[in-house]
Amino acid sequence: MATKKKDTTGTKQPVPAARAIEAIAQHLRSAKAPFESITKEARTEMVFAIEARFALKILDAALADPRKKALVDAAAKNPKSLCDAVIQAASTGLSLDDSKKQAYLIPYDSKTGGLPEVRFSPSYIGLTDAAYATGMFKAIRTNVVREGDLFEWWEDETGVHYKFRPGKQRGSVTHAYTAATTKDGEVFFEVMDRDELEAISERSPAGAKGVGPWASDPSEMSRKSVTRRAQKRWPTPPRSAFARTIEALDRANPGLAEHRGPDGARNITPDPEERPSSDFSQEFLDEFGGEGEGAADGGSFIQKITEEQAIGIVTACAENEVDLGMILSTIGLKQIEDLPAAEFETLNSRIAGFVERRAAAKKEKEKEKGNGDNADDPLPY
Repeated sequence: MATKKKDTTGTKQPVPAARAIEAIAQHLRSAKAPFESITKEARTEMVFAIEARFALKILDAALADPRKKALVDAAAKNPKSLCDAVIQAASTGLSLDDSKKQAYLIPYDSKTGGLPEVRFSPSYIGLTDAAYATGMFKAIRTNVVREGDLFEWWEDETGVHYKFRPGKQRGSVTHAYTAATTKDGEVFFEVMDRDELEAISERSPAGAKGVGPWASDPSEMSRKSVTRRAQKRWPTPPRSAFARTIEALDRANPGLAEHRGPDGARNITPDPEERPSSDFSQEFLDEFGGEGEGAADGGSFIQKITEEQAIGIVTACAENEVDLGMILSTIGLKQIEDLPAAEFETLNSRIAGFVERRAAAKKEKEKEKGNGDNADDPLPY
């Protein structure tokens, strides 16, 4: 007698992609401690639970959009990159809240055959908001000009002037411009024509293939491009959330970073007045000071540590009350981002080893104190 097969067509089956989101959410929890450490250091007042929820909401929405499948794949294959992207929200102060449109999560394929990545990408709105947060700007206006619009700009002895009036029938984008006025009255005006915008699009891996944000939202990318170029001349406080926003923008959109001048250089090393002051830091200097390992040779090293590695060291130092600036001074560096990649494991192991030895010495001293030994004896270093 034949066995009747059970009909499962109406049974709800587990969806692999949905299970992937659950696994990603578990990985994302590991970003909580560094997120909160960076938030405290950068003074951006971000809340991990909120930004993590926004990140997962973005991935949930991507599940329903075949065009965004690459984002979910990148997060599933490389969840650490998603954690790093959420941590960048803490360092810049820009939210992943879709209603604010300050920043997005975008997929990025490795050119060397490695794992795909999720990257934190500030929008032109986020870049503008970060600029306003410096307190230096009175007004920043950014727009795209289309066929049929009135657009004129000129410069005379009194400065730069422009006229813009949208037409009734508007065609494709011909220009993008931004005009930024500081509170001191200085005006920074930048304009890019269609050829310049297309050249940047072609430098983007996705744009060159006719996919990605340059294909889906060319107006947004045009505004972002002209704002990024204009920013090279804007006053940019070093080590500010604005500077970190620029770094995040360049990393997520390599085509925008046409030049990397001093103002655009990344630097997440805490300012001297913001570094933790403790005997712990001095002990590290006493133990390792003067060895001079590293690269104080004018920056001749080609390959430096990645931003994720730099954030990891900053976080470790903050959590263990180690003065990062003092450590860098022992190896002849001014900022952690200048550390050669070849020295990363050495420095990381050195910090970890010192933390363990100090903890053991502290435990030993407490033991001696409990046995009635002299509590004033110095730690055995």
